[in-house]
Amino acid sequence: MPGPTMAKVGALSYSACRLRSPNNARELILQKPSKEPLDLVEMRREISVLRSCHSENGRVTNLLNKLMIKVAHLMEPENAAHAEQLRKAYERTMAEVERAVAHNEPKPSR
Repeated sequence: MPGPTMAKVGALSYSACRLRSPNNARELILQKPSKEPLDLVEMRREISVLRSCHSENGRVTNLLNKLMIKVAHLMEPENAAHAEQLRKAYERTMAEVERAVAHNEPKPSR
């Protein structure tokens, strides 16, 4: 029987996957004013959750992997311009992911 920690992690993963969309992830990271430091840990967490949720979609996985490569090795942005560049890359990627997910969804039958 898994301990309380495992159950909590499992529940978090399920609810995170169920409730997260690329649009929600984008809002979570980008809602902070650009003067605040960019939270790369949270960005990586959101990328990982979305990648897990859409693992069957190769296009989405590829887009998220490319973004993860850009931020995986960073502890913090080098300067304000670098932080802004990462924010824009994140925003672009989330928009592309959103389009890919919408394009991949089955159309309702009439």
